[in-house]
Amino acid sequence: MDTPVLPAPSPVPAPVLAEDLLYELLSHPGRRAILRRVLQGGSFAAADLTTGGPLARDAMGKQLALLAEAGLLKSTKDPRFGRRFAYTLVPGIPQRKTDAGWEMDFGCCVMRWR
Repeated sequence: MDTPVLPAPSPVPAPVLAEDLLYELLSHPGRRAILRRVLQGGSFAAADLTTGGPLARDAMGKQLALLAEAGLLKSTKDPRFGRRFAYTLVPGIPQRKTDAGWEMDFGCCVMRWR
């Protein structure tokens, strides 16, 4: 008996943001640093992102909340710790590693990091 072939999952649509909001979000160096870290994969708690980063813990929480509210980051309860949240990049934002570094395509602009 042949095994049925399941259809490929439908792609997750990228969040659609107003250009002004996206440019405002990307204008802050701390938010760009957060996106750079999560772009490289995995999930991070605020404390993980604060280590070696440009923001203090309080400022990091505020910037993470703004990025999550805008739909660029997804937060889930970290199963290892009861009150901590883990942040990941939302699926659907095209990203790739190139010879020059990482790229993230927001539709109206492409952000590149070396």
